Order: sequence, then C-alpha cells, then structure tokens
Amino acid sequence: MKNINILIDASGSMGFMERAGVEHENKYLLPDGSTRTQLVKKILINSIIPKLSFVENLEINSFRQEATLDSEGQKIIVNNKVLEVPKNYSCFSGKYNFEIIKNEIEKIENPKSGGTPLFWAISMILHQKNKDDFNIIVLSDGDANDKINFDEEILRQIDICKKKCTVYFIGIDQDEESQKKSKNLAEKTNGFYVNIDLVNYSEEKFESLLFSLNASIITNGLKWYNNLNQKDLYVEHIIPLTIRDDEYDKKLEAISNNVSFKNENQSSDKKSKIDDNINVESIAEQVEFNTKSLGLIETQMQSLVKEISYLRKDKLNIEDEFVSNEDEELNKKIGYQCEQFLNSIFKTNNWEKVNWLNELNEQSKPYDFEVTVSGINYYIECKGSINNSKEFFLTKNEWQFYLQNRNNYRLYFVSEINAANPEIIRIEDLLVDMGDGKLIPCSSVNRKVKADRILFQINK
Repeated sequence: MKNINILIDASGSMGFMERAGVEHENKYLLPDGSTRTQLVKKILINSIIPKLSFVENLEINSFRQEATLDSEGQKIIVNNKVLEVPKNYSCFSGKYNFEIIKNEIEKIENPKSGGTPLFWAISMILHQKNKDDFNIIVLSDGDANDKINFDEEILRQIDICKKKCTVYFIGIDQDEESQKKSKNLAEKTNGFYVNIDLVNYSEEKFESLLFSLNASIITNGLKWYNNLNQKDLYVEHIIPLTIRDDEYDKKLEAISNNVSFKNENQSSDKKSKIDDNINVESIAEQVEFNTKSLGLIETQMQSLVKEISYLRKDKLNIEDEFVSNEDEELNKKIGYQCEQFLNSIFKTNNWEKVNWLNELNEQSKPYDFEVTVSGINYYIECKGSINNSKEFFLTKNEWQFYLQNRNNYRLYFVSEINAANPEIIRIEDLLVDMGDGKLIPCSSVNRKVKADRILFQINK
C-alpha cells in the first residue's frame, strides 16, 4: 500500500460543545472531560498509526467549513448568510516515522464552530495529480454539509476519475443517517466502516473495536505488496515469503514448467541463461519486498494476539468490562467545580442562609451545604460529572446521614459541569425517587467500586 491519506473532521461538534442544549452535544467526552478531537487523537496514536509502518507515503489533514473574514477580521455576509468556504489543514506529510507523526497529531487543537465538507475533503484527494491509487481513512462525527448524498457523489467521482480508491471510515457517534452513508461509501470501495459509540475511553476496548478495520487495512496492504511490480522482478526463482494470490501462483507454476532448478541434469547453457537474469538490484528489490511483507504479517499477528488476549480477558472477567479507575485529584477538582457552581446559584435564591462548607477547605462531612429556607434548616449534598453520565455514589456514612435526616436532606446533581449551561437535577428524597423509578440503585455499565459505596443512576 503506497499511499494513505487520513482525514480528520475539524467541525464544531468535534471541539468544545458550544450548543450545550442540543441532545447529542457533550455526549461522548472522555473521562477527563476532553473532546471528540482528543478521542480521535488517542485512537490514531494508540490504535491506527502503529499499524501503518508499511505505508510508503502518509498524509494527515484536518478539514472544516469556516466563515470567510474580511481584512478587518469580520465575517463576510452574502444574501444575509455568512460566506463559508471549505479549508484543509496539513498535519503531516511524508515517510513513516511514528514519533514525528505522534508529535504532529498531538499538536492538533480542538476546533471551534464550523461545518463538515466531507465531499470536498475526499474529492480534493481524488483529484491529486500523478496518483491513481488512494487509501483514505476518515474520522468524523457527522454528515457532510456540502452534499446531501456525499457517499454516492464520491463514488461517482471515483468512477469519473478512473482511479482506484478505498475508504476506511471511523464514525465518532454518528447518527443513523450519517452511519448509513459512511458505511455505504466504505463498503462500495472495499474498505471498512466502524462507529465509535462508547462513553468510557479504554485503549483495549477501542483496540478490539478497531480490530476489523486494522485487519482490513493490513490485508489490503499485503495484497498490494504481493502484486507489486511482479513483471519487473527478474529473480523469479526467489519465492516471496508472502501470502500469494491466484495470479501469482499461476506465474510460479509457469516458471517451474519452464525452468527446474533442482534438475541436476540441466544443461550448463540453460544455467548460464538463468545466471544472466540475476542482478543485484533485483535481489535488493526482492529483499525489501519480502521484508515489508513480513512486517505486514507481523503487524497482523500482533493485532490477532491483542484481540485474542482481550477476548480471553473479557470472557474470564465479564464483571470488569468497565473498570472505574478513580482519579482522586480529578474527582476533587470536579466536586469543587460542581459545588462552586451550585453556590453561585444558591446565592441568587434569597435564602436566609447559605453555608458552603468546603469553600476554603474540605471538611469531609456527609453533606456540602447548610442552608436555611423559610426558617427550616436543610443539608445539601452535591454530586456531579463532567460528561453526560448521570451516575453517582454515596459512601456508607453519607447514606446513613441521609437516613437520619430524610426530611431535611436534599441532593443536587450537576451534569456536564464544563458545558456552557450545566444541568441541575434536584433529588428531594432518595427513597421516594427510587420508589418512583427516577433513581435506580445500580450502574448502567459493569464497573468495580470501592467498598462501602452505593451506586445510583438517575433515570429522568
């Protein structure tokens, strides 16, 4: 496989979710609160780029539709609409070097608002001069905003250009319509499609999810090397150490019918002719050919070993499908942010008293606020998350304190604390909400939890 182009969607939804009220915004963030672009960077560095060492030329670009600005930096308006144009940003172009590629990928920034010109981005690659064989890996979370049926339009462009093109598509939480189009394009170009829709980032999980895609890329690479310049290989008696296709097997059979190297009675004249066909450059080409082929097979085997290892672990430890690796420092930071946000809201309620216990130092009490409303004292516990997950836990002491103070205990859950408008869910009484089915004492995924903790899932 001589060339691979990687296209990274740099539209607004891949960055900081500015439209926090939209259903899918902020949905698939990593546990540390980073964006879909950060997820793409992890996927590339950990699961894709290491599999591409056999590629001769690699190009990585991000693409987006963005507003056109005038000389004063103001958006240009045409017919009451902002004039937008598609743009391509080069991240890397050249020979394979993992460390260099990794460094360049890590420099990619979270994009601001912008569209997804998928048709334009892929078309730009197809119309490159002096190239007639393309392998494109696309990572995007949406549909094209420049062509309604971008998949069929791209297939038409491929036919017009008379070029070979294979598209591998990694969807990042694509909706049903986007999945349909992206999958259609990948399958009709003999590529592969996979949609990432997991909330929790796990390198092992994604390695397994992307296994088939990686296998498809590597297999196509093997086929390409196997057919590479066969007509130009003069040392035909050196059998390549690769998986051979039917055409090459026929060629070997034809060679063996004409020349038998094991025939001791072979004439010296015929041996001489064979020796004349051998040259140093051909041997060097064949050695390089075999080396790359073996490298591809080795990569494929490594992927198989990882997949088998993951499946074995998954089978033996089903309860460990998702492991809650608690980061105490991160949890404290999130907790403080949620309490700070609630405190700012409480201050606007004209309550008689609002006492934020942990404002200066963590007090380690089973509640976070003491407030007085209409002469009644209440204890308020604050829980929250940085993503769309609405799960929390109470310690044994927090649960017992709630039971002892049910009438004066309230729990506030802050969802997506880093969003523009975090959602606040107020729980009047834990047991009452459990009885109404609004609060479920379990997790939506399998996970390990520390002792003396009770998991809850808000079902609203």
